[in-house]
Amino acid sequence: MHAAVIMGHASTVAEIVSHFASQVDENAAPYSRLYFDDKLKSSLGVVYDTKRALFQNVDASAREIMLSFQDNGDAKVFNIMHNSYPSIIYGSDEGRLMLNYLGNYIGKAWSAESGCQRSGCTIDSSLLVS
Repeated sequence: MHAAVIMGHASTVAEIVSHFASQVDENAAPYSRLYFDDKLKSSLGVVYDTKRALFQNVDASAREIMLSFQDNGDAKVFNIMHNSYPSIIYGSDEGRLMLNYLGNYIGKAWSAESGCQRSGCTIDSSLLVS
């Protein structure tokens, strides 16, 4: 199952949820049907983040992303296929190692300018490859 997020104005989200309330069991299949209902999609103003501008799932798409170091040394996740910098990076068990790897750099955890930003962090620079 693919992860999905419904976000927007409360009234729109409430309308989407109420539209499918009687059909929802333990999975998101009824909400997936919204993708194919062009009339309902249009009336609710639903759009999909197909370019991964907001969300990046690392479970099945780790090959799409790389770390990009900004001029100030901060690291960001860059989606190579869609030329985007997703704001929210997530995953489940399959993406655990990738999330751990990314977490070592993004969120100002490490900077190309000044190294580790976390308190108590020590790195033996003799082990680094240049």
